[in-house]
Amino acid sequence: MKKTLFSWTLLLLAGLLCMHCAEKSPQSPAKFNLSKADGCVSCHTNADLLKSLATPLPPVTESGEG
Repeated sequence: MKKTLFSWTLLLLAGLLCMHCAEKSPQSPAKFNLSKADGCVSCHTNADLLKSLATPLPPVTESGEG
């Protein structure tokens, strides 16, 4: 009986601690709107999303022979 009561108390305290952490630091909003997404294809073919997330390429320097 004491083990069960201890287990439930420990579980309750862990749950309260998790709730406190969630309130203390809320999650940031997602960059992706998953409600409009049709899986991988919609994200990988959305030009505006790709431009906003991609890092710019370094400028091309020509080199070689000649």
